[in-house]
Amino acid sequence: YSTRWSTIYATDFMRESEARGYAISESIKRNVLTSLRRNAREWKPVRNYYSRSEEYTQAYRLYVLALGKTPELGAMNRLKENNGLDDMTKWMLALAYSKVGRNDVSKSLIEMTTDFTVDYNQYDLTYGSNLRDKAIRLLVLCSLDRGSEAAEISREISSVLSQDNWLSTQTTAFSLMGLSEY
Repeated sequence: YSTRWSTIYATDFMRESEARGYAISESIKRNVLTSLRRNAREWKPVRNYYSRSEEYTQAYRLYVLALGKTPELGAMNRLKENNGLDDMTKWMLALAYSKVGRNDVSKSLIEMTTDFTVDYNQYDLTYGSNLRDKAIRLLVLCSLDRGSEAAEISREISSVLSQDNWLSTQTTAFSLMGLSEY
């Protein structure tokens, strides 16, 4: 079975592969982006154990759509206006705004954040880790040309990657993307 996050993740890396010269079927790309756009437009906040994951997933969906040159600005604005957004949702949404040239909105979102550590548990539907979240923060800082803050986070990520510890594929991928952007 598929999950929302893993579908978006696969789309993200399909797009990343295409950007690096790999051939991607136009019909597959069109179908998946159409599906993501529909899901982004129809998304509504939920108030249950999964609300943080659902909001974060919507922000990731909006980021991938922005990267695919098919942004859903209305959905981005609706998510931004939700009260009580999780800090990492704000960072992911800030990344989406930066990709559509709205660095002013991106900056205002990250300036409202304070807590960067998430207690990932069985209710998380994003397969999250704090290192993955650091990598997302690094991507945002790079897109906003905030070099000194990006340098600090890149050192932290590099330190973890150089250790002989197990990391999930997603954590490793986001970490390498962040470092390559830096």
